[in-house]
Amino acid sequence: MHAYIPSQQLISSYVYVFIIDTGPAQGDIRLINDADNTNMTGRLEVYYEGQWGTVCDDFFDNLGAMVACRQLGLNPVGAIAVTRAGFGQGVDPIWLDNVNCVGTEPNIDSCPHNAWGTHNCAHFEDAGVICLCKFFLRLYQYFYSLWFCDFSQWNTTTYSGALSEWTR
Repeated sequence: MHAYIPSQQLISSYVYVFIIDTGPAQGDIRLINDADNTNMTGRLEVYYEGQWGTVCDDFFDNLGAMVACRQLGLNPVGAIAVTRAGFGQGVDPIWLDNVNCVGTEPNIDSCPHNAWGTHNCAHFEDAGVICLCKFFLRLYQYFYSLWFCDFSQWNTTTYSGALSEWTR
C-alpha cells in the first residue's frame, strides 16, 4: 500500500515533475480505529470496487493477521487477530469472509476466501489486527545487538559489554 502525496519538484530550470496521489488500489488494506495512533492496530478494511469495506472474522486468525501486517509493511512476527469487532463495527460493505491464510501470502487477497462480497456475517464479526513489535537479541562474536521496533521503524542498539549497561 503506497501513498503518494501530491507535490511539485523542480528537476531543472525548465522541467517540473508532479507526483499525484491516485488513491487506494484494489486490494489495499488499512487499519481503522487505532486507539493509540500507532497505525499498527485497528479494524481491518480492504478496498474493492472503489469502496472500503470490512473483513469478517470467520476463519481469520493470527496467520491472517501476519499477512495483513506484512502487506502494510509492518513486522508480521507476533501479529494478533482480533475478532468480534474488537475495534468497533464498520458500516461499509463486508467484502471478505472465510479468509483462511497460511501466513506466507503477500497480501490478504492471496489468501483463500469467499468471492468478494459473499458472506454470512454481520458487522459485529468485523476482524481486527494488532501488529506487534518484538524485541530480539543477536549475539555476535564480541558484542550484542538488540533490535526493537518503535512505531513500525526497526532500530538497533549495539553494545559490547554487560547487558545491564545498554545505551542508545
